[in-house]
Amino acid sequence: MLSTKILERTFSRYPKIISTISEFVNKFLIEEKNKAKALIDSIIDMDINHLFTNDYDYMTNWTTNKTKGGKNQQPNMHEGKSVFIRELRGRVDAYFRLIVRNLRDSIPKALGFTLIKPIENDMKMKLYEMLYNDKKVVSVLNEPEGIARQRIELNRQIK
Repeated sequence: MLSTKILERTFSRYPKIISTISEFVNKFLIEEKNKAKALIDSIIDMDINHLFTNDYDYMTNWTTNKTKGGKNQQPNMHEGKSVFIRELRGRVDAYFRLIVRNLRDSIPKALGFTLIKPIENDMKMKLYEMLYNDKKVVSVLNEPEGIARQRIELNRQIK
């Protein structure tokens, strides 16, 4: 996972903490993803369960009865069925395009609002709380002995 790779690079000096933070981050991301999925499912359900034909494009293109060049001839029964089927197919296709356009507009907004914003705002605060409250994590953040010895030795060599 991308989050694990980022954590491994960020906390390379503290390898013992990576699994703890990774577990926390993955749990947080799954919770937020599930909330976003539920919202998207709700948006789709709203469009499935509500017939919306007040859209300007839909109304102007598909609600007027089109006559054949202004002639007052009565079409025969077979022609009438074909015209009706074409009209119905055109309306269904136009309505499908309307729904796809609306979903294409609303789903990215919903994802930004329910997934991206909480990750930006809440994840940092919850991570700080977890790190501050978990004594085990604080002890793991101490510099490993080998690195501490190496740092002391390098400082001594520099002097």
